[in-house]
Amino acid sequence: MRHLGASLIFLLAAAGCKKDEITWVPFNLEDQTLVVDVLPEGSAVGDPVSLELLSNLGRTVVGQATIDPGSGPVGTEHVIMVDVLDDFEAIVGRVTVGVNPEATKDLDGDGEIESRGSDEYELQQDSADPGAWQVTVMSLGSSDEQREDVFTINLWQPDELLPETTTQ
Repeated sequence: MRHLGASLIFLLAAAGCKKDEITWVPFNLEDQTLVVDVLPEGSAVGDPVSLELLSNLGRTVVGQATIDPGSGPVGTEHVIMVDVLDDFEAIVGRVTVGVNPEATKDLDGDGEIESRGSDEYELQQDSADPGAWQVTVMSLGSSDEQREDVFTINLWQPDELLPETTTQ
């Protein structure tokens, strides 16, 4: 029985290592972005913003990305939702969003406008709908800050799902 437990731990560890070996390749068109306005304190939140997601060559609609709300004051929580169309949900195995805040003020008082840097977030897949992905992020900054945050939506597929190509 003790050997069975050790074998199970080994198999689970081996399975975990295999997942880390996945090479992810882009599925959608590069640089598909949505812009969210971060506004000074007291501003109202805005309507959602959406974007059709296209295949890597830009020839086929593969889904839609939405950020709700599409604008709001610092401290607003923005829900990023990606819906992959049914025909492609078995191919897309990972969804990320890159966030690049465009600072429009002097953050440290030295007279120069600074960038806050960029972040990348992994979206969570819905347990009941493999095409639905979501993450919530909060806009940070000072209460009087105003800027545009650029969200780049990335769909990924494992490279083993790519069709093999032959050349003659």
